[in-house]
Amino acid sequence: KARFIFYHSTAVGFLDVPPEVIRDNVLVPFIARLRSAKPSKRDLCFNFGSQLVAVGSSWMQNAEYAIELKQFARHAGLTLSVLMHDLTPALFPHWYLPGYSERWASNCSSIIQVADRLLVYSDSTTRDVLAFADKQGVEAPPIAKIRLADEIGMLTLQVTKEGEAVQRMMKGQPFVLCVGAIHIRKNYTLLYDVWTMLNESMGMAAPHLVIVGGVGWNGAEIARVMREDPRVSARIHIVESIDDLSLEWLYSHALMTVYPSLYEGWGLPVGESLAHGKICLSSNSSSMPEIARELTDLLDPLDRAAWAARIQHYASSRSSRARQEARIRAGFAITPWSTTATHIVDALKQPARDRGKVEAYNMGDVIVTSDTGRENPYLSSGWYRPENWGCW
Repeated sequence: KARFIFYHSTAVGFLDVPPEVIRDNVLVPFIARLRSAKPSKRDLCFNFGSQLVAVGSSWMQNAEYAIELKQFARHAGLTLSVLMHDLTPALFPHWYLPGYSERWASNCSSIIQVADRLLVYSDSTTRDVLAFADKQGVEAPPIAKIRLADEIGMLTLQVTKEGEAVQRMMKGQPFVLCVGAIHIRKNYTLLYDVWTMLNESMGMAAPHLVIVGGVGWNGAEIARVMREDPRVSARIHIVESIDDLSLEWLYSHALMTVYPSLYEGWGLPVGESLAHGKICLSSNSSSMPEIARELTDLLDPLDRAAWAARIQHYASSRSSRARQEARIRAGFAITPWSTTATHIVDALKQPARDRGKVEAYNMGDVIVTSDTGRENPYLSSGWYRPENWGCW
């Protein structure tokens, strides 16, 4: 039986979330009401052997939450599994504001030490986690892999005005779809350059590019260039938000999809594209080749000429598209969300960290209780967060 909890603050701790809040997709207003109500601290009781699964990333910039998560799990007798989406801040610190990656690394080190098990989507992330743990000098817990689904989760069943407008605009137009917010990691500078190249080589025959996902925190400049460059502004369309039904429509009517991301823990749009029987031109980096190597057009994410040539080829050849789409439909096995749920349940049955071994004191151990990264194996429940002098 699944039970949902929510971390409020160090003063309040964790609180229960009614299952209907999750079922009806009203978590955001529920949390807003809960915060305004100023609840008091409550002790939550769980059955022996229960599992605590943390799937969010609140720990990334919040050292207190990372410590509270561990102490809550220990106090309640829960086995703690943490979903590690990817290690982007550790591998590409230059994509973030100054200081972000340092805080992330410290908190990630804490999470790796306190978790009884890590969940990942790919072998790529497994390798990254183990390399990071080795570099930090900490011991990683057992790692279990789950596969994300290729279905679009239908949380909204109504077409919005923006969705209607997008469908009207693209109806009858040849277009290429790219799903993912605009920021540096997603490599939209490549698509901008590619569409300027297609404008030169194909003229008015160049397909449109529809970008779904809005503009990320470090993608404003490339979005502005796409919107204002007269060579491509009429061909590139940035959709800030869209409903699930309209996203389905875009997948179904696109000539193909593109996903040139430089690094991903998985890359949902690749599987979603193949699930719709559509060609996907994807980056050949990190986890993307693991999704469906034989059915995905894998390209170097830095080779603009290769991307332009492949897009032009498929856009200009109906027969080539038809052959590749037939291969995809025949060879791709769609993973539903129910299978992902089964993978999670199975992962929680796999071995967890030997907690007694990790938390034992050894003769000669030096424990610096002001170190938010390395004191975690030794501080059981009841400790406050470390400060620069030590810890209460």
